[in-house]
Amino acid sequence: MKLSAMGLAAVVLAAAPARGPEATSRWLRVVTPAVKSPMAAQCVVLDADVFAHAGPGLKDVRLMQDGQELPYAMDESHDDAGEAAGDDRAFYEPSLVIAARPADVAGGFYGEGELLARVPVERVRLEQDGTGEERLGLKASPVNDLAVAESLDTVLPKGSLSSQFTIGANLQGNADVRVSAQGGVERVKRFVLEMRRREICYQPVSASPVQMLFGDEKAELRHYAFARSFRPVAVPVLGSLGGRVANPAFVEAVPAVVVSRLQRLVLGWMAGLTVLVLLAAPLLRVRR
Repeated sequence: MKLSAMGLAAVVLAAAPARGPEATSRWLRVVTPAVKSPMAAQCVVLDADVFAHAGPGLKDVRLMQDGQELPYAMDESHDDAGEAAGDDRAFYEPSLVIAARPADVAGGFYGEGELLARVPVERVRLEQDGTGEERLGLKASPVNDLAVAESLDTVLPKGSLSSQFTIGANLQGNADVRVSAQGGVERVKRFVLEMRRREICYQPVSASPVQMLFGDEKAELRHYAFARSFRPVAVPVLGSLGGRVANPAFVEAVPAVVVSRLQRLVLGWMAGLTVLVLLAAPLLRVRR
């Protein structure tokens, strides 16, 4: 079988190993299965760090176990009791915790912090000694851009320490956050910006730890059949999520311009070799 220089070059390029999630993801977090039920369908609660370092909409998050990709589904906590219940029964996780300091205004407190890009915020909550009726104000804006600030100014009913406030998931840059409270405040310790609890749920294929990989700018959102058939349960089996570390298997992608030059070199070399073979063939036949 004869191959042209172009065909031989294509074979050489096709032989290059494909870059899977293990090689293209900058970050790694290990999910340890539930001790009592390592093989059961289970979930892991996501924290603010995943949102801050993954792509928009968690499009690049991949689960790997024993060298194979695990399909998964996302589940978000909501208040299924409805508005008439008078209380919020959804579960929340901290997006940002801000220490409170006394304000110049008597009985007032404030706090400032930085909200990382893409981290959702759906509620602000006060941690304080005692309860009372107080005015709560919150203002958040991308760093050094007050023109696009979002703000909240509300009065918390007596006995209530939280208010719904949505910001953060659509911020593609870090944001300065300032929270203040005044009025019937007795002693505010912390302002806690929170997001509804979000879980990634999956079916393990073994009792081995699962790798959660993310940090691939070019990754596309996966649409798993598992997610279409997934039905959340009231009390899921939960694995534990380890801390974020640099993925040791990550390989920096070769810039496109370098790949293009490499292809030209390969094609030129193969073309030159083909010419030499064609020129040498008549001489070899004569010598025979």
